Amino acid sequence: EDGSFSVTPDLFGVEEGRARLTFRAVDAAGNEAEVVETARLRDAAPFTITMVEPLNAARDVGVTFRPQIMFSQPVDAATLTDETFFATDASGNKLDATIMASAAGDRACLFCDEELPGASEITINIIGDDIRSIEGTTLDPDGDGMDGGDASTSFFTVSRLPVPGTTLVGQVLD
Repeated sequence: EDGSFSVTPDLFGVEEGRARLTFRAVDAAGNEAEVVETARLRDAAPFTITMVEPLNAARDVGVTFRPQIMFSQPVDAATLTDETFFATDASGNKLDATIMASAAGDRACLFCDEELPGASEITINIIGDDIRSIEGTTLDPDGDGMDGGDASTSFFTVSRLPVPGTTLVGQVLD
């Protein structure tokens, strides 16, 4: 309403020094606004995690869901291993999974070998000391501004136990 906004620009590939940044916004009615700013970039864009799915503390996540992380820069897929990116159950046991990075390197998914345990807390673990971007930058998974470190996020899976006296009836149409 007041014309203000907050955005984190994608600075991948932008070199240190002066940069011209153009911000363009379009509202639901099609009105456009553009602001051009010149900024001095002191450091290269950090290599961080931009999103983890499911979100932290998410509930009733399906047991076939494939957890994923998104990166601010393309990741070197060879640095994603079962020691640097993995899921654990509530007892701390590592879940067997295959790690698949996207072709663009902007995300990676965990394809668990079996369904996730139902009605359980699952933790996604990210060990940043050994995860690198394709440029060789070390990941800052905890967002503290320092390369390396660890991060984790947890979610809860849906229960698969039947509810006595309950039936679910319907049709799958598509």
